[in-house]
Amino acid sequence: MTSTHSGAMPPCPRPRASKAPRIMHQTFKAGLVAALLLAASQFAAAQTTEKKDLAWAFNKGDKSSYTLHWGLEIGQSIRGQQTMEMGTIKVNVAYTLDQEVTEVTEGVATIKGKIKSIKASTSVAAMGMPGPEETYDSEKPDGAGILKFLEKALDQEIVFKMKTTGEVTEVTGGEAMTQLLAMALAEEAQKAAPNGGGGGMPGMGGAQTAQMALIAFADASLKSALNMLNRVLPSEEAETWDIDHELKTEVGTMSFTGKYKFGEAATGKTRINFKNEGEVTMKKGEGAAGIQAMIKDLKVVDSKVKGLSTFGAGHILNSEVEFMADAEGEPAGMLKQRLEMMGGGKLGVKYGLKLRYERAGAKKSEF
Repeated sequence: MTSTHSGAMPPCPRPRASKAPRIMHQTFKAGLVAALLLAASQFAAAQTTEKKDLAWAFNKGDKSSYTLHWGLEIGQSIRGQQTMEMGTIKVNVAYTLDQEVTEVTEGVATIKGKIKSIKASTSVAAMGMPGPEETYDSEKPDGAGILKFLEKALDQEIVFKMKTTGEVTEVTGGEAMTQLLAMALAEEAQKAAPNGGGGGMPGMGGAQTAQMALIAFADASLKSALNMLNRVLPSEEAETWDIDHELKTEVGTMSFTGKYKFGEAATGKTRINFKNEGEVTMKKGEGAAGIQAMIKDLKVVDSKVKGLSTFGAGHILNSEVEFMADAEGEPAGMLKQRLEMMGGGKLGVKYGLKLRYERAGAKKSEF
């Protein structure tokens, strides 16, 4: 009798794969996507809010303290078949300005600032040879040289008017201060007469170098600097915007257009950076003296401007600007005759300015 059973065990059914890991994975992915979308929306909302709320906040009686740093460098050269460096002057001035909003009229604030501390340094080099170097610190005035005249600026007042965009429309008090400082400088120069003066290129030694520090207090140059540092906000909602600037300098009035755009954003703070759009242009002043008197038809041949500002809670936290303009022109007067005897050439002037404006207590590491 033949058996119909082969003796083999029937196949075991394959266990079904569990759906739990797949469901957990899908849930995790969905949660991650949702979290990223939420974070992105919150970041975008924060940026939108910051961009809409960008305006200086002015309230009568508000007080603040800023430190304004100036770093000026002017170099001269003769440019013929070969370039010959004539000399370079460097002037650094930093002062703390305690400010108070004394009036607000139709969105324009009147701000009174009082100078509380000053640091300064000057140096000069001519034909590769270093000249006099001077330093001054109002907190450590002992041993100061000719720059000691700057102590007359302590507790002096500067008044300026500012719009909610940061535009400074008027500065007063600087001219009276520079006159006071000029008189004090003359007295210090007289004391240092036997040892003062030094070498250096024409108009760039001793008291002449120290006199360049007055730029940091004059109404016109202070207005230019405050605008470059504070006037960074758009007048209306925009991703990029242009602002025209004028900078009063020893070698002429320089004009440029800044192209501004938003940088990083964080809660309550926004960064704005800019650079020059096109070239810097220069207009030589009438009745020019010093460097300007040595050159005619001065023209900018190269330039670069860039800046970065952090704005938050209705005011600038810190702002930095770097400005460079390289200009050249035909020499005038006796200098032209001397250069012709040497084979001719143009006189070049390279003007560099670094500005920094810092609110007391503001931290640069907030981003």
